[in-house]
Amino acid sequence: MAIISQIEDQEKTGIDVRANDLIRETKVLTIARLAIMLVDLFGLDEPFKKVGKHSGQEIEMYFTELDGYITFILASERENFDCVAEKANSPIARLIITVEEDKILNLISSIIRSKNNLFNLIKF
Repeated sequence: MAIISQIEDQEKTGIDVRANDLIRETKVLTIARLAIMLVDLFGLDEPFKKVGKHSGQEIEMYFTELDGYITFILASERENFDCVAEKANSPIARLIITVEEDKILNLISSIIRSKNNLFNLIKF
């Protein structure tokens, strides 16, 4: 009986870990989608014009609270902006975000609403 109980406990622990990983990954994906929506709604065209030769390059953002990555792919037009919830292949800048989980959305929103968001991203 003790062995069966241990196996059941290990299975429950494994399921809990996988469930927590799935929740964390879902949060990162949601933040990436929200970033795209915020750029569509509030993004200014001027910063995109400044991208110039950096178009197509990546900026990687790592969230310590969620242990997840979002990669912003730079574009010279707002309509071409994209970001993905994965680690960048060869980023030109890496940001490590150490804010609490409940403040991540405010941070992303303020970065997107700023006038020179590429340079502000690198300053963070």
